Amino acid sequence: MSTIMELDHPCPSATVGEIAATNLESTRRRAWTRFAQNARVSGVAEAVVDSERLARDFVFNRYAP
Repeated sequence: MSTIMELDHPCPSATVGEIAATNLESTRRRAWTRFAQNARVSGVAEAVVDSERLARDFVFNRYAP
């Protein structure tokens, strides 16, 4: 029997939404870090705008009535 099967309590699993939110936040931080390092590199500002747009859409779709 594996160690995981011997546990009395199952490990909590993350929902798809939580995983998406974590990945989105990571993408946003990475885009802003690249922008802070050198804003003149082609596509860096656009990446920030795209990641922020995705974050807005995610929050709107998740919490819209």
